[in-house]
Amino acid sequence: MNGGLSGAMAALRALLAGHTQDTRLLRLTTSPGADALLVERIAGREGLSQGFRFDITTLSTDAALDGKRLLGQPALLEILTQHSRSELRPIHGHITAFEPLSSEAGLTRYRLNIEPWTAFLRHRFDSFVWQDKSTLDIVAEIFADYQGQGRLAPEWRLALSDASRYAPREVCTQFEESDWAFVERLLAEEGLFYWFEHVGDAGSAALGNHRLVIADSNAAFGPNVQPPIRFHRAAAVEQSDTITGWQTARRVVTNTVRVASWNERQVSVIGHQQGGSHAGGDVPELLASDHAGLRHFDSGDAAERSARLHLEALEARNHTCHGEGTVRTLAPGSTFVLTEHPVHDRERLQEGDAEVCFAVIAVQHFGRNNLGSDANTLIDSVFGNSAQASSLGGLNGQASRGAEDAEPLYRNRFTALRADIPWRPLTVDARGALLHPKPTVTGIHTAIVVGTPGQDLTTERNHRIKVQLHWQRGAQSHSRRSHPQGDNNTPAQESAYVWVRVMEPAAGPNWGSSFTPRIGQEVIFEDEVSL
Repeated sequence: MNGGLSGAMAALRALLAGHTQDTRLLRLTTSPGADALLVERIAGREGLSQGFRFDITTLSTDAALDGKRLLGQPALLEILTQHSRSELRPIHGHITAFEPLSSEAGLTRYRLNIEPWTAFLRHRFDSFVWQDKSTLDIVAEIFADYQGQGRLAPEWRLALSDASRYAPREVCTQFEESDWAFVERLLAEEGLFYWFEHVGDAGSAALGNHRLVIADSNAAFGPNVQPPIRFHRAAAVEQSDTITGWQTARRVVTNTVRVASWNERQVSVIGHQQGGSHAGGDVPELLASDHAGLRHFDSGDAAERSARLHLEALEARNHTCHGEGTVRTLAPGSTFVLTEHPVHDRERLQEGDAEVCFAVIAVQHFGRNNLGSDANTLIDSVFGNSAQASSLGGLNGQASRGAEDAEPLYRNRFTALRADIPWRPLTVDARGALLHPKPTVTGIHTAIVVGTPGQDLTTERNHRIKVQLHWQRGAQSHSRRSHPQGDNNTPAQESAYVWVRVMEPAAGPNWGSSFTPRIGQEVIFEDEVSL
């Protein structure tokens, strides 16, 4: 180590010796202790139906922190707010990645990621059949499987306007999907969205908790800690958190949705067409027509609801606003009133609107700790500039240290929506491809015919049969493989799976041939649309 670097290291160690986080803008508590890791920078994102992830660069005098022991452990990031030193914005989660970046003479720079407990659901894949269970029942069963696994303590709550509308599904199949992909698919199909609530408790073993909130309407949103937020151009002398940039854009989008599905039980197509209620300008009808697959709707009401949810998701994206600023309390699922914005206030008065409330949809956070310019200069001379530095200095481009020191310690970008416009998760992308597609069984498979014990065959008026698929696991599975959670997913009798149509060699009005496979026989099974 040369003399200049050695001197910088000594000065930096002296500057950070005995540091505590009591006066820091950014505070991090992990299992090694409250002051084991000193936050240097953060870059995070959170949003409705997006979860959250915070990338945190830290410094430590311990060069031997074991990343393997830290993975899965709870972590608490706290951001000092403008209100007082005791009012903190908590971000509670679990460590999902940890790595040392560089180490010099007793100081080590580490980077770690904090994500919610749902992040672990992305890494368990399964195939399972649920029968006569609602989406809410299925989701609760999956979440309960993770209770007490490792350091996970899943918490969730429902904020629904009417839970009775989520009726049991005759059959619902998870096929070679991760648990989280399956859950997100079901929530999106029902028009349900989610976000997380955080509680910090640095003195407890769990360090607090974060709770998943599942909602179906904007009525579930709550006011931000700072409900009226002032618009103010960026200024070094500004003492309060403000919004410094605000942009509203409109674009041409699909304004009519038509859905349809063939229901062989009713021998008819069930469908509905829904037109937009928030249209503007001289735009023609732009129709998205979707055939949702076989027996997707059992009634016209179900088709109407599907079309409405799809259209609401599209309309919401056409009314989003984008902003940036220094409001540290902005969080998805919260609302605020924008004040003192010249264009926004003028348009509101012209239209005769009262105060307009906005819902926060997503936030990107960028912050650097208040270590002082001397410490920042020494850190850069020893370790080089952090990779996250480009996230600061006006939120774009690489900032020099001098320019960065003139910037606020914290900035964000965010997306908002008028709170009176319903928010829904998107189910298709700009090309019309499904964002959460149902699994499709490619090619043909085989299955075993099942039915009422003691009978040769079990059928009904349309000669349909019940089958049990080979990949199903449980007490009566063909592979004799039990399910890891102990669930009996293979009853091997008439309650198994769903009625399956039998293909006949010839059929028509008052003529044809028919045969009914017997219990225990193996049949060729082909998926007509998707499981």
